[in-house]
Amino acid sequence: MNGRLIRGRQAAFQVGVSEESVSRWRKDPDFLMELNARLKENQDAIQEKLRHLSTTALRVIEEIMIDPESAARDRLAASSKILDLVMRPQPPTDNGLLNQPVSIEIIRATRPDPNTC
Repeated sequence: MNGRLIRGRQAAFQVGVSEESVSRWRKDPDFLMELNARLKENQDAIQEKLRHLSTTALRVIEEIMIDPESAARDRLAASSKILDLVMRPQPPTDNGLLNQPVSIEIIRATRPDPNTC
């Protein structure tokens, strides 16, 4: 699989089950919680990899920027990239949780009691 979101018939085909099985799984809170946990693990691994790569990328940019042997245009481009990164407004963070799939059980467990609102 290449990381694309798949649904229904395609998901059933990929897993080797019927569409009805996939439909039934999508209604199963235990399945959804496990799926969400796996998706979160994958996202965490990707975020860690990106953190590592960003450190490497910044090191490369810094090396180009301070290397007197680098062409002036390359030093200027590296300097400009650093300034772009520093000056870019940072969006408020939700720790990535707002865009995560959430299971029915999590929603039920976390929703406010209507009698206390």
